[in-house]
Amino acid sequence: MNCCIAVVKRGGIETVSNEFTDRCTPTIGNAAKRQVVSHFKRLHGRLFQDHSVQAEKASLPYDLVPLNDGKVGVKVMYLDQEHHFSIEQVTAMLLTKLKDIAEANLQKKVVKCVIAVRFCTRASVLDAAKIAGLNCLKLMNDSTAVALNYGIYKEGLPGCDENPKIVAFVDMGHSALQVSVCAFNKGKLKVLSTAFDPYLGGKDFDQRLVEYFCAEFKSKYKMDVKSKARAMLRLTQECEKLKKLMSSNSTDILLNIECFISDKDVCEKMNRYVSVRLLFRAMNSGKSLQVMQPRTLIYLKIENRYSKNPLEIPEGMQVNYLCKNLLFVSHLVKYLNMYCISVSLSDCHTIILTDIVCSSQMNEEVNNHPPDAKKAKMKVKHVVLPIEETFTQQLPKDRLSNYMEQESKMIQQDCQEKERNNAKNAVEENVYYYKLKLEGLYQTFINAQAFSELLNGTENWLYEEGADQDKQTYINKLEEIHKLGKPLQNRYQESIRRPKMFEELSAKIQSYMTIMEEYKNGVRITEILDKLKLNKNEKCSIGS
Repeated sequence: MNCCIAVVKRGGIETVSNEFTDRCTPTIGNAAKRQVVSHFKRLHGRLFQDHSVQAEKASLPYDLVPLNDGKVGVKVMYLDQEHHFSIEQVTAMLLTKLKDIAEANLQKKVVKCVIAVRFCTRASVLDAAKIAGLNCLKLMNDSTAVALNYGIYKEGLPGCDENPKIVAFVDMGHSALQVSVCAFNKGKLKVLSTAFDPYLGGKDFDQRLVEYFCAEFKSKYKMDVKSKARAMLRLTQECEKLKKLMSSNSTDILLNIECFISDKDVCEKMNRYVSVRLLFRAMNSGKSLQVMQPRTLIYLKIENRYSKNPLEIPEGMQVNYLCKNLLFVSHLVKYLNMYCISVSLSDCHTIILTDIVCSSQMNEEVNNHPPDAKKAKMKVKHVVLPIEETFTQQLPKDRLSNYMEQESKMIQQDCQEKERNNAKNAVEENVYYYKLKLEGLYQTFINAQAFSELLNGTENWLYEEGADQDKQTYINKLEEIHKLGKPLQNRYQESIRRPKMFEELSAKIQSYMTIMEEYKNGVRITEILDKLKLNKNEKCSIGS
């Protein structure tokens, strides 16, 4: 699962790289691969006891724990202590990292954002944005964001008074499949219909490949891959790469992992045909004949459309169903709504108050008319309708403030860790720099024995007890190296500049001797000065 950061530069959109010169920033980071937390998008806004969370828990390479409010938490080791982070905090960490990369490339602060999410996770993602210090200007549904991206730069759309252009969008993401049908007019977008499957995405395809190779390795190499979390993580990463290769190659592709379990190498073949069969089984999982719905799902429809052979159902799974007493409704029942109040799900982050217009009939007597001429007069009255939220999935203010404080402390800790690593890298860089120079350019300017002993000792120290020291310790080591290295650099630079300075000095001496000879021969001093001025102008013109 990767994230990309794009910025507007020089009239175009450019995808920028992170500190590792990679344009894709993985959720599996480089700093702490053993404390990886990934594939958490499906956990937003759900309780720990939710059946979908329990089903997802089995395939995750980290531990899930229930929090005090019943929501999902992640157990990790941070600063040698066990911590339980909420999904909002984990998402805030990811947003903070993306914000830092954007700020490093834009050279300015980033405080505003627009986030596209599924509707059921809106409140949770809003809290994550607040924890990350971002002001979410707009929270859009995924299907709306895809349609907007299509229509905002699209030319040739029909006018507002013409029939709209109907476009269907199929968005197969990492964790879900979403389909939307939208109507486009010039400057106008309307979402007609949406449907999604939250349990069918690229992750499920990867999981099918992982399960296949786990079974193959167990029968071929006698390895229980599922019992090793680190091995499962490596296999998942390799299956993701394999899936991408098979999308463009129809030949057999090798899956080769060195030192997989107990220093044993594993190798297995996979081709597109076998993978397609596995993926179709994932797509057909959960589908059944729904006779009680206004539509019927044919079990073999997808399989017969894309492959030659039907699905092979084990005999123990074959069951005959019989429906009795089915009632067919031949007419429609019209339901009346007493109050014409409509609810808009767009931009409805929080509701404070709104207005309602109530219509009432009042009987008023009108003068100079007979009693039978009375008629009802419609009177409209505007009142304030207060609305209070009785249930919300958003975090309480005190807990949100606590999470924001924790995020701020972790950001400071990350900055300190980055400075410590930079100091360590500076020591290592100077060690190799001076060792290389002592064998070449700096060899004649110092007795290399003492300096070489210092460099070799520092190198050994870096890979032993100096592998995890504080920032000041690395700074002190760097100063020890510079104490001998800086004078050496100065002597080398002086040796380079010295011949040129001698040439300039010799030229000056020769010029002054010529002036003295001409003066002794009776040449007037004014002529000599004019001649020197002319020579100076010629040199300036040549230099320019």
